[in-house]
Amino acid sequence: MKDSSSITRILMLFRDTTIMKVIEFLYIEGRPCSLRKISRNVGLNHKNLAKYLDLLLSKGIVEVVYEEKNIRLYRLSESIDWEELRALFPAARSYPKETTSSK
Repeated sequence: MKDSSSITRILMLFRDTTIMKVIEFLYIEGRPCSLRKISRNVGLNHKNLAKYLDLLLSKGIVEVVYEEKNIRLYRLSESIDWEELRALFPAARSYPKETTSSK
């Protein structure tokens, strides 16, 4: 079920351009990314980016899809209807890119 209040939470965070860059990068990438990859693409050092990702995790905007000792992969939460925000990212392909469920 999609959470429409998520859009409001996201738009409130857009006042921070760094958070907007992180969300935009994950949206455009369309697949889980490591902290290192996000860091390189948004121009933040790992320590500062980790703080932003923790905030986004706490708000339910980003989720961790894979975690091991030295790596975490992040993606935009699937509980949010990202199509409503597509106009903010005109260069982006639709999110999520493809989901394959083999149950």
